[in-house]
Amino acid sequence: MLRWRREALVLLLPLAAGGCGLTESGCPESRDVTAATSQSTSLGSDYAQVGLSQYRGTPGVLSWRAANTTLLQGEVDPFPLQQHVFAARLLDAGADMAVLLDLPLRPIAGWDGVGGDLTSYAGPPSFDQLFALVQAGRAVLELVTDIPGEERVLRRLGTVFFTDWRRLQCD
Repeated sequence: MLRWRREALVLLLPLAAGGCGLTESGCPESRDVTAATSQSTSLGSDYAQVGLSQYRGTPGVLSWRAANTTLLQGEVDPFPLQQHVFAARLLDAGADMAVLLDLPLRPIAGWDGVGGDLTSYAGPPSFDQLFALVQAGRAVLELVTDIPGEERVLRRLGTVFFTDWRRLQCD
């Protein structure tokens, strides 16, 4: 009886570790896309990034972040973005800057930036629509701030990484 339990445990252990190893169909499929912008000037740099990822058959994950080290007139230290952003939105550049969704907002410690995550995105718009828009390079990040002269900051995002549906390797 003890030998049977050991053999059963050996056979079931790979299933408990995520279903990988027994058959190829046990390995999940996933897709990812990331869009970013980086603009450097003599005054500093601005950076923004949006990433989407999904396992087939599950809700997708959207994450974003932005930083701003632009110096204001007469300032010596960087103007930390995290203290001055009140809202963030994802826009569609191909639809006259139509608002796609409001983004969650939180400071990113140690980075003087802001960002957020939607870990089980359900829409609207659909995750497929967002994924296609980011992949096509049509995403724009809008930040609403209290920075004089930069109350509405638009960051156009270009695709920097894309992988379509692919089956992950299982060990």
